Amino acid sequence: MALGYELYGSCALNLAMSIKAYDPKMPILLVHDDNSIAELTKEELSIFDVLKKADPADYLVNGKPQYQRMKLCVNKYSDFDQTLYIDVDTLWFPNKKISNLFMNLEDKEFLIGKNG
Repeated sequence: MALGYELYGSCALNLAMSIKAYDPKMPILLVHDDNSIAELTKEELSIFDVLKKADPADYLVNGKPQYQRMKLCVNKYSDFDQTLYIDVDTLWFPNKKISNLFMNLEDKEFLIGKNG
């Protein structure tokens, strides 16, 4: 998810490129607002398989943006059978396909991972 600031759009692009470097067929969804992707080109946006605009009702609290709330809405935006949410200020560098992680976690209905 990239919301609020152009920096997060750039971070999302870098994360997507690092995932696609090891697993080019892995579909990637970006949930965004207009501001976060304003500086990305059409070519850069094409790295993402699906783009969905975030509903402000999911992140506004008393009229103020609380972007971290969007993490609670992952299931609302993902149309995939399995979804892995990764903060965009991350890169994928384990020399392994991210799809392997899905296989390792397929017996888990829900899991929160932190720092590896």
